[in-house]
Amino acid sequence: SPAQRNDCSGVLVRGGNQVLTAAANLAGQRGPFLVELSCGTCLPASLLGQDLGLDLALLRLVRPSDLPLPGLEWEQAKRLRLGQTLGLQGVSPGAGERLHGPWHTLTTGIVSGLGRLGGAAHQTDALVNPGNAGGPVINIDGDLVGIVTQASRRESWAPNCGVGFFAPASNIAAVLPFLDARGSVREWAEPFLGVVPDGGLDSGPGIRIAEVDPTTPAWQAGLRGADLIVGLGSAPTRSWSELVAA
Repeated sequence: SPAQRNDCSGVLVRGGNQVLTAAANLAGQRGPFLVELSCGTCLPASLLGQDLGLDLALLRLVRPSDLPLPGLEWEQAKRLRLGQTLGLQGVSPGAGERLHGPWHTLTTGIVSGLGRLGGAAHQTDALVNPGNAGGPVINIDGDLVGIVTQASRRESWAPNCGVGFFAPASNIAAVLPFLDARGSVREWAEPFLGVVPDGGLDSGPGIRIAEVDPTTPAWQAGLRGADLIVGLGSAPTRSWSELVAA
């Protein structure tokens, strides 16, 4: 924001008219914001929308008509695979001081996990710090394949803990129309039933219920103690772990 500098990252998309970043970078603020381009030019921006579940925010730049900006396109055709090489771009903490040389950063690594955090993100072993949040993830051809995010409800980062997370292009493409709806905000929704299992968690077949909280969806759906859960939708649940996964 104009009143508080936050050294974090973003990426120009959609012909350079919009900036995609991590929602955590905004710290709950609604704007207006100032976005500094890599050339040093500062432009005002407004918040279009957020997806707090994926930790994504979309800003609209207010830019002069004589200032063309490039916007990266998403690479969705090539499916990411384990071991694939990635590059993560970002900024260094304290980048605004510019006292010790270039403030852009680039770390490299591989895709070390797919479908993490409930499918919200992929995992990488590239070093990730708060300055990377919202920055682009590119493949070896320079295609944009994701955005660095926290992608969870964690309150703080654990710098250099060995893994980082990014929202893949396929997830982002699915929510971009939603983010483009001005003022819309979607909160993180966690699946919740409200049952306590009876006995061994993975003894099978099915999950015998010991207790049901009367304030929860399970009670409203008619579940009671001593009932046996054998499936959720089309997914069989022979054990507690299978129920949680479903």
